[in-house]
Amino acid sequence: MQFLRNIANRLGTSLLLALLTASVLVLIYDASEYRVALENSRAATSDSRVWTVAQAEVDHTELLLALANLRTLHATAEDREVPNEALELLIAQLVVEFDIFYSRLRVLNVVLDRPEVPENVRAELRALIQYRDQLADMFDGSDMYDPAQLLAIEDAATAMDAPVRSLVLGALDFFVTEATASRYQEASDLRTFLGRSLLLLIVVVAAILISVIIQRGLAHQVAVIEAQNANIRLIYDASMLPVVVADSNGEIKLFNSAAEQTFGYTEADALGRNIADVMIPPHRLAQHYQGMERYRATGQGAFVNKGTKRTTSLRHDRTEFPVELSIRSETDAQGDTMLIAFIRDISEQSAFEQKLQEARDEARHHAATKTMFLATMSHEMRTPLHGLMASLELIDTDSVDRQTQDLIKTARSCGLQTLHQMDDVLELTRVGEVQERLAPFAPHRMVSKIIEELRPLAKERFNQLSLNVTGLSDDTKWLGHPQMFMRAMYNLIGNAIKFTQDGLVTINVNFDWQVAAKPRLCVSVVDNGRGISAEDQAHLFDLFFSSDAGQIGSQLNSSGLGLPIAQTAVQKMGGTITVESQLGVGSKFSFEIPLEALEDSQTPLIQNDVTVPRLSAGVRCLIVDDNHVNLDVAAQMLRRLGCDAVVCDNGEAAAESMVQQNFDVVFMDLNMPGGISGVEAAQLIRRHETSRPETKPAVVLALTADTTVTAAVMPEGLFDGIMHKPVLMHELRETLSRFLPCETADTRPDDALFDTTPEAFPDAFSDLFDLIGLEHGVRLLGGVLRDIDTALDAIRLQRTDAGDCLHRAIGSTASVGLLELSQQLRHAEDLEKVNAEKALSTLLTSLEFNSHRARECILRAQLDIRSTIP
Repeated sequence: MQFLRNIANRLGTSLLLALLTASVLVLIYDASEYRVALENSRAATSDSRVWTVAQAEVDHTELLLALANLRTLHATAEDREVPNEALELLIAQLVVEFDIFYSRLRVLNVVLDRPEVPENVRAELRALIQYRDQLADMFDGSDMYDPAQLLAIEDAATAMDAPVRSLVLGALDFFVTEATASRYQEASDLRTFLGRSLLLLIVVVAAILISVIIQRGLAHQVAVIEAQNANIRLIYDASMLPVVVADSNGEIKLFNSAAEQTFGYTEADALGRNIADVMIPPHRLAQHYQGMERYRATGQGAFVNKGTKRTTSLRHDRTEFPVELSIRSETDAQGDTMLIAFIRDISEQSAFEQKLQEARDEARHHAATKTMFLATMSHEMRTPLHGLMASLELIDTDSVDRQTQDLIKTARSCGLQTLHQMDDVLELTRVGEVQERLAPFAPHRMVSKIIEELRPLAKERFNQLSLNVTGLSDDTKWLGHPQMFMRAMYNLIGNAIKFTQDGLVTINVNFDWQVAAKPRLCVSVVDNGRGISAEDQAHLFDLFFSSDAGQIGSQLNSSGLGLPIAQTAVQKMGGTITVESQLGVGSKFSFEIPLEALEDSQTPLIQNDVTVPRLSAGVRCLIVDDNHVNLDVAAQMLRRLGCDAVVCDNGEAAAESMVQQNFDVVFMDLNMPGGISGVEAAQLIRRHETSRPETKPAVVLALTADTTVTAAVMPEGLFDGIMHKPVLMHELRETLSRFLPCETADTRPDDALFDTTPEAFPDAFSDLFDLIGLEHGVRLLGGVLRDIDTALDAIRLQRTDAGDCLHRAIGSTASVGLLELSQQLRHAEDLEKVNAEKALSTLLTSLEFNSHRARECILRAQLDIRSTIP
């Protein structure tokens, strides 16, 4: 049974039907063949042929008897008179007997004229037919009333007796032999037919049995499938998520219980209807129809096979609610496309997320308010502290008694400590808010510079400073965050010096760069000072926390902000700071940050004694920027390099200038609000160059403050290079030297021009004033202040031109070195583009504080400069 079941599984219904059909056909063929054989056998055993052969001898005997009777009557006529009627009757009888014999031989010739009849029998037949023909001639030529002629005919007929007997015996022997063989063949055919019939009967029975097994298997499979379908249906209906199945036209085919509860339709109401009528809000219908049409045409849709996405749907009562939607396309058994939609009602989740977002915004607002309060208080307290410290310095301590001198000394110490704490609070605020872009810097050189600056402080505490560097040369530059790195190292090294007395502070800088991995800089600051307890280590990076081991915090005037500043700076660089310390042994602060390789075209390595390129005279440059500060600074920088500079504040004017004049280099700002963009202006310039093939094409360089903009995202062949704002003098010089003819001179570059770590809010703008002159510099800073005030007013009043005002302020502040404020204004511009009014309002508080500091810095610089102008 198992064998048959295996056969049934392998054969299948179609092959089994073919087997049954073949068996029936074979059975019919065998029956037909057996019938033919049986007929042949019966023909062979038929008595008619034997009778015909035997009858030939009888007919010959009857002929001889008729001749003898006629001869006897002739003899009687000699003795007495015989009636003529009697004689005629015997003659007629003789003729009949001869005709019968003649015909018998003709029939016998037909019976024996077969290839299988022995040749001797057929030869005897032929000879006998010749005797018959001769006898017929004698019959035809003789007079039957003449006894002599009759005797001659009788003698000729008697002579045929032996040939007739021999022929009959030979033919009978052949027919008997043939009949015997036919009977044997008939028996053999019968046995063969019975065998084949039995075999086919077995095949038919097996096929019937297999078909029964298949039928039972199919019945079992049907039962299993029905049970599985029932289970799937139960699971489908019991699913907590609404599941809706529709065809490619959107007609609903399945609608589970969860969908009924979510959408308010019964399954009977939903089936057969289009999802556009049931689930799609009216304002999304056009988009839905377009998406379905695109899916039917291309197989691609906005939601189909794109994972889980958020959207809105519609209930039976026509209320709209948020959902998470995931749609998969499958093909059913008939080859039709089915869309399976998994839906989750996220109304409660969305409400919860909204509350979380509001709570987050509120927390950020409180944090910003707190930070602003601390920074404002610290900043506002610095002014009277400066006055207090100056007044204490002016007191003539020699004219007062010793007690008063001690009081003055205490006042100076307390004032200095308070001033340091205010500086730390300002520094913490600055580090937390700044978003420093990647810039080239030399870590080895920077650490060495910091150590030299802190060495006097180390000597005061009788400490030695040691620097160990591996994997870096002194002037090797990498892309990173130089300001953050500087602040982290200042505070970590300063903290180690402060809490170590008569000891050793070791700074380890290890550069790890493998071909398959991203370059990383590992830094550790190790001291053998007092150490930190495990309890204090848990709070080491808390604001205003100072370790109380031995009350050293109060002795060393620690504000408790140095380590939080260092931690924030390290986190801004993408690293994590760790501490290992033991009381009485010392401490080790470590962090690891990623760096990026510096391409040769980004910044050159400047040695102390090199030849720097100088541009050939007569280079004409066109500067296109909507910000007047950027235009003034860039023009002055180019003139310093010996170039002729022409400025335009919009793309249309730039394109017109290119038509009227020829320029070697075009500096094109990409983001110019109003009118045509920088890209469109560059396209006009390139089209104009194409129309004038005799003119040498200009070098077009893109200017942008967005560091994410690279050549890969720009139209091919439009720009020759990209420069990111603010552009430093050495960057401008090196970029131009790559495109224009240069001269060389043994001139050492100004170190200030290659400073990659500018202060966020410089006390003076010496580089700017050196570049564009004192009077022009003061006027330019006044314009920067106006741009800042205009941008803040636009945010407060929610003016429609707030984006344009912010864009101008971003360029102005970046051009004069106010990088942190420029970055913060850029963040505000991004929020304004997406209409994030609440977040923009929160950011306004911090912007106002930073703009206030920038204003003080600029006003102080203007006062200092104006005091020097006669």
